Amino acid sequence: GVVHEILTVQPKLDCTQDDVMFDIWQSSKDTKISVPHLQMLSKSVFRVCRHSPSGPPTYEVKTLREALMSEHWETHWKPACIKELEGLERRGVWDTIHRSQVPKGASIIPSRLVFKIKVDADNVFDKCKARLVFRGDRAVHERDYFDTSSHMMSSMSLKILLSLSTGEWGNAVEQAINNGATREEALELCECFKVHTVDISQAYVVADWPVGAPALFMELPSLDPSRARNMYCAAMRRMLYGIPSSGRVWEKHLDAFLRKDCNARPMVGDRSVYKMLFYRGSDGSLRKTPETKGDRSVASVMCGTFVDDIGFWGTTDEAVSMFRNEFYNKFGKDGVTGGGVASTMLGMKISYDDEELSSLMSMPGYIDAIVARFEKFP
Repeated sequence: GVVHEILTVQPKLDCTQDDVMFDIWQSSKDTKISVPHLQMLSKSVFRVCRHSPSGPPTYEVKTLREALMSEHWETHWKPACIKELEGLERRGVWDTIHRSQVPKGASIIPSRLVFKIKVDADNVFDKCKARLVFRGDRAVHERDYFDTSSHMMSSMSLKILLSLSTGEWGNAVEQAINNGATREEALELCECFKVHTVDISQAYVVADWPVGAPALFMELPSLDPSRARNMYCAAMRRMLYGIPSSGRVWEKHLDAFLRKDCNARPMVGDRSVYKMLFYRGSDGSLRKTPETKGDRSVASVMCGTFVDDIGFWGTTDEAVSMFRNEFYNKFGKDGVTGGGVASTMLGMKISYDDEELSSLMSMPGYIDAIVARFEKFP
């Protein structure tokens, strides 16, 4: 197991108003602890040993040292760390060099592994994840980075995107039924109108190192409990989470891809929402550009970007498939997850009612977590 130290807070008996310890003591109706005992306990340090359970971890470790001491290190946290580090090395994010090879005068910026327990929209355990981040708080402006501003789709734009797709979906289903299709056939035919999602894995590392950007060197974590410091460090070749300018570089990279490869155009109200028009060529194939000046579009796709999450819907299955394949061609099938109808996006649960031809956006997992949090202190 792993040992945790718990420090209690000394109560302010001279002013009990808004005092946390006094409120907890007062709310415990059946406690036999007196006020003097409470004062004595507040000066104590409790050591709690957690024994290795058979199930997944129920709490997130905060540091690598805590993860190394955790009962879930071998089963959950270590595999997550190895997957993250090997994935970044495989993508050529850095060149591993000995510390003695770092140029004189250059700083080696610390890194940090951030640990997260991923749950689904119903707050059920999914997996443990480790993310290696660059300690951007230790970087110096105009020495290690320059501009940092970036843009992403607003929550209002996401709601509008879902509302538009639901309205078009319901209208298309009713038209298909009026044209003689059964309800099941109409629902299958109009699946393209529902919001789909794709997620770019380790998105920031996809973008190339900007021309003119300063050289950066980063500490590499040591997964060996007997060695606190790694003798090697990373000479950065691609962007990484935590580098202050990485969000801006990724946004420009994704925007250039959507504009050039997909012929998408951003909306005036929100530049992270795009629209693509598709045309029918003389050979019958679907095209992203018209063959002649008078060609009219036959299909369209709307999409919104939120960092590495892209939500989209289209007016035909062919257009949706063509748009999705552009991501596979650009980032590879291993670098893109999802692609089907969205069940969750940005932590929100999305569901469609085939009977009422309506959609619902909710956050049951977040609500359950808030309720559980406040149930501890009735």
